Amino acid sequence: MTENCLAAEGSELADDGGAVADGDSGEDAWAERMKTALVGTSALRIVCTLALRHLFTLMVPATVMLTPIGLLAAAMLPIVAADHLLVVNGRIELVGDASMPLFAWLGGLLLVSVPAAAVAGAATMVIAAGRALGRPVHWRSALQAAVRRVRGLTALAFIQLALLALTLAVGAALIVFLNPWVGIAATVVIGLVLMPTLLAMPAFVLEGLGPFGALSRGYRLVATMRFTSPILLAISMIILPGLASRGLGWVADRLPYPVDISMNSVTAVLLAALQAAVLAVIFLNRIAEQWHGVSRPELRAIVDRLPEQDGPRTRMAAVLAVLVLPGLLTGAFAAVNPLGWVEVSDHVAGLSPVDEAGDDSHDHGPSVRSQDLTALYVSPGPKLAMYMQAFDDPPKMLTCPDLTCADLDIFYAGDDIFDRIAAAAALPDGRTVVASWDWDRAERNHRLRLVACDQARCSAPGKPIAWWSRDDGQILSTKLAVAARPGGVVLVQADERDDDKTLTFTSCRDLGCADPVRHTPVRLKRDIKGDSDKHSLKLAFGPDGRPVAAVRDGDTGAVSLVTCETADCASATVTRPGPPVPADEVAEAGMRGLSLAVRRDGRPVIAYGDPRAGAIKLLDCQDRACSGAQSTTLAGSDHYNVPPGLGLSADQALVATFVGKHLVVYSCQGTACRAARIAKARYSPGRLAMSLDQTGRPVIAWIDARPSLREPEWSLRVTSPLI
Repeated sequence: MTENCLAAEGSELADDGGAVADGDSGEDAWAERMKTALVGTSALRIVCTLALRHLFTLMVPATVMLTPIGLLAAAMLPIVAADHLLVVNGRIELVGDASMPLFAWLGGLLLVSVPAAAVAGAATMVIAAGRALGRPVHWRSALQAAVRRVRGLTALAFIQLALLALTLAVGAALIVFLNPWVGIAATVVIGLVLMPTLLAMPAFVLEGLGPFGALSRGYRLVATMRFTSPILLAISMIILPGLASRGLGWVADRLPYPVDISMNSVTAVLLAALQAAVLAVIFLNRIAEQWHGVSRPELRAIVDRLPEQDGPRTRMAAVLAVLVLPGLLTGAFAAVNPLGWVEVSDHVAGLSPVDEAGDDSHDHGPSVRSQDLTALYVSPGPKLAMYMQAFDDPPKMLTCPDLTCADLDIFYAGDDIFDRIAAAAALPDGRTVVASWDWDRAERNHRLRLVACDQARCSAPGKPIAWWSRDDGQILSTKLAVAARPGGVVLVQADERDDDKTLTFTSCRDLGCADPVRHTPVRLKRDIKGDSDKHSLKLAFGPDGRPVAAVRDGDTGAVSLVTCETADCASATVTRPGPPVPADEVAEAGMRGLSLAVRRDGRPVIAYGDPRAGAIKLLDCQDRACSGAQSTTLAGSDHYNVPPGLGLSADQALVATFVGKHLVVYSCQGTACRAARIAKARYSPGRLAMSLDQTGRPVIAWIDARPSLREPEWSLRVTSPLI
């Protein structure tokens, strides 16, 4: 491409001193030169030559007209969308649903930017045509000429936008109601048919026609070249600029924020200038391609309509300074954050296709699915450890050395991939303990054991705690929860054998658990149904080291709290702070889990999804046994069937959940809660898990998935608000 431009530079249609000559002989020589140059040189080569020699001059109109509008719009955005702006990874982002002020802002921006873009494009066309026809025009004169016809330019621009919207609407309707390929084909065909309307703008600017006369002129110019002209316009106006924009945008996203904004600003102005120049040159080229007795007067008339000759030289430094100004201002604003927007760290985990495969064989190692995310633990660093286990899958660990999760490791949380019933908890030393019932091939029975996992592997420090044989013909039907403290580990197990439904606590002094102490202080009236629900049984420790368990009833959805009277839970008190739900509503609720935490004064806090309210409920117990509780209904959500994340930071209860496509963290002091949107799903939010780092800041791992009949597309995101 560069070689073609350099080759064409010597044959540019008119050099800086090549004004149109007077007299018949001069007129004939000029006409012949125009014919030879315009017909013998491709439009893209002419534009390339203009860009190499006069790039900054071509960019001036768009810079002058569009940069102030962009700065004014950016200054108004914090006023109309103050609650929707975040600083994400050092970059200002808009996160939130559309609102009336935001719609008004967008409408005002459209009404102002369309005329401004039309004037800038028209002025650039005048400059490009003047350079091509030997009549250089100063950018001030070109802008003044374009401003004088702003009404017609605006009308023509909105007509072209309406045609574009109509094309896209027809294509979308066919995609939705008929067939995707039919819709795509129809969009391409209609788009090619409408391509000559792009030549209406240079016809309006260079020939002085009205909007509808200019539209007709565009079709007349391509009448003898019905196929090549629309394809040329599509390539030069849509395909090439689109590819350039994507490529430069990809590069800009990987640069520092101020450079990113500045580069995007320069790219937008550059592509707008080149597109306007392409239209002007193609317009002149189409006239020259039909060279006959009428064409010479037409080109002469265009030259006569051009404004005054070229003026002072354009200062490159001034143009560049204006273009990089938005990036510098935006970068400084994000760094200082004077308005106190929520600052967020949000990263997509670096899962490879192998990591996301559905093959859990030993040959390929473990892989993870979108439904595997169960729990998250944060150790100093901060380092992340995610416990991954879906229904009937072996437990796995996914570890990351930092919040970016760019470098991760996945491994089984045990020696056998047939560990199916398992639970996990954070150890005081930063490791993770996993309690699981796994199948012992040698003994031909199940064994309950503890394994400790660091960032790279898991190991079993002791012998199995218990054995279970299926010689009696019964199937192992149980649920596990585990919690750790400096003085040991406690497991709670909900068993169902015949009509006997029990809650058993097993206390271990260490991970070896050589002398387990087992008590069954509670018999359940109902079982904890739903094997896919890993969150219906939770366990935590109070400040005095006594365990507290929360149970979600599988039939009624009621929440029960089991408060141990001793450290080994030889006796316990049962209360029901969460009321039951009608059976039909429970059946529709999907996952029926909950989250549990205990305050420093021993009072439990429970968060769970309430299908009746279609929202998250927060229960703040008034005493250790939760004989009374304050109930708070958080904002309505269609994701109430996803167990919320829960953590305690100082005296605040932090609850993470989804509201629509948004990830929201509630900070609750008693029943007074305030919500902060911290991220928005690209597709549809799925599971989440939350933990707190050493400073009390929440760290949330969550799934962003696009449902598919084949293999769903999904990503694992790690988000942490700096609150």
